[in-house]
Amino acid sequence: MNARDSLLITSEETTKRRQYDLDSGRLYKPSSQRLLKTRGFKVDKKKCVSGGLRKPTRDRDQERDAETNAGISGGIEAGYTDAKRFAVVQGRMPDYAVEPVMFFYMFAFMLTSVVEQAFFVNKACQVNLGYSQEICLDLTNDNFTEENKKVQVIVSNFHQNNNIASHVVPIVLALVIGSWSDRRGRKLPLIMGLIGKLFYSIMVIISSTQDTWPLETIILAASLPSALTGSDLAIFMAAFSYLSDITTPKDRTLRVSILDVVYLATMPTGIALGKYLFNLTDRSYTIMFSLNASMLLIAILYTIARLEWQTTPSQQPLDSSTNCCTDFFDKEHVIQSVKTVIKKRPHHRRAYLIILFVSMALYTFQRDEKPMSYLYTILKFKWTADEYSDYRTFQSTAYVIGKVFAVLSAADNAVPLFSATIYTQVYNATISTFPAAIFWVTGHPHLTRQQETRSRRNGMSSNRSGK
Repeated sequence: MNARDSLLITSEETTKRRQYDLDSGRLYKPSSQRLLKTRGFKVDKKKCVSGGLRKPTRDRDQERDAETNAGISGGIEAGYTDAKRFAVVQGRMPDYAVEPVMFFYMFAFMLTSVVEQAFFVNKACQVNLGYSQEICLDLTNDNFTEENKKVQVIVSNFHQNNNIASHVVPIVLALVIGSWSDRRGRKLPLIMGLIGKLFYSIMVIISSTQDTWPLETIILAASLPSALTGSDLAIFMAAFSYLSDITTPKDRTLRVSILDVVYLATMPTGIALGKYLFNLTDRSYTIMFSLNASMLLIAILYTIARLEWQTTPSQQPLDSSTNCCTDFFDKEHVIQSVKTVIKKRPHHRRAYLIILFVSMALYTFQRDEKPMSYLYTILKFKWTADEYSDYRTFQSTAYVIGKVFAVLSAADNAVPLFSATIYTQVYNATISTFPAAIFWVTGHPHLTRQQETRSRRNGMSSNRSGK
């Protein structure tokens, strides 16, 4: 069976899906035709839409023809290599993609990270315990030590229950959302996660205007509904997967590093600006979370307008599935995901993978210290929200600087791999003729730098004399 016959005699579902893609432009006709050309086909636009293809060109080698037969006869999802996948998406993607989304999302989060903790304390104090505003604004006073402890117990219990409500549903979604996005695209999970965070902020805004809603209302009205959308899990998974889809292996590491820098840079700047705006707005929780919601809305609109629904040829349109629920909660993909993790691998790679999972779990474990640290600083150091904001600003700045120095130290340790080799080879080559050549190797960078400085000065002198 040749390549043309194997393409035409696919399953009915695959044929209809390909026909729909070409007619509707979901995968874009030029890109689809370009992909077929990379497989060795001459594409006629009219015949392509109707399902007909010309025979492969004769000048294609046997290796390309064999690859075409194997890939197409196995269905659309099986036959795409990275090079062909990039041929489809290159030329349509901008130099930036998810970076603005992550910037607005993280900046919104960091802007209210400390303000949110202060809101929880104030809510527990005024509503749950019924203390006056005078007491709640001055909990660090030694005269209100007992009141402060009662407030802290309520807030700490709230954090416990809130974390459970926020993570139970994402645990289930984590088993299916990754494989589903591989088949349907990254855009919808990203949008749903952002909508969940936006809904959370809106409910906090409403709660801040209600003097009778206790602190636990946040769990039922905000955290749990937000978790149903995947929230942070969906956002990070979709963002990094999207970036992986549209980048080549050559520039993927750089793009991921840029994405890390984009959202890490919001940590110190967002907290510092949040402190300033909180005081500027007369400590208004409503205004602060309105700013948070506005940034999330910008991220959602950008995602809808700029990002692609499908980023790889194997991804199919959302409306191509007959039942969206069974398509999303597909147990076969869950089983396959689990098998992928636990299957035996050569060279003890399964053990390395399990160790990596445990390491990530331990790292994630310590993140829940941050809400408790705010309560601790109030109790022991008598800090206000402003002072804790200053602390978090310096802490996050140190974290970002540490990331930079980690990269620099890696580069510093990588240089001896080349320098030691150069010095050794030069010395061995000149040991009988001119052993001092190694010092010329050392002096060459200095001489080059001095020559550049001298040339720059001469250029400046020439410009002055010309004037």
